[in-house]
Amino acid sequence: MIEAAGRSFQIATVAALIATVVATLAAVAMTRTAPYRGMTAKYAFLNLPLMVPEIVTAVALLIFFSRLKMWTGYSGMGYLIAAHTAFCVPFAYLPVRARLESMDTTLERAAGISTPRP
Repeated sequence: MIEAAGRSFQIATVAALIATVVATLAAVAMTRTAPYRGMTAKYAFLNLPLMVPEIVTAVALLIFFSRLKMWTGYSGMGYLIAAHTAFCVPFAYLPVRARLESMDTTLERAAGISTPRP
């Protein structure tokens, strides 16, 4: 039981770190670009797991990754981490995007200005 709890903690930690990085990159990409065709579809796709019950998302990920595991023959923790990451990305994306939308972009421009060297 201790070993299972430790393994679960490892998977959760790695999945949360990867999901945070992916969600931050997605939020920056979605908020710091001009609106374009298909942006709403990407936003809906990122938030889709929040719209459906968690059990539906979990079963869909289980089916997808079990088929992928059968096709590739790989039997490691990578699939578990990938499935947990896919489940966690929308939960990390929304708060990051909300914060980025409320931030003033002049702060980013000011941080990007470098002083000339003599």
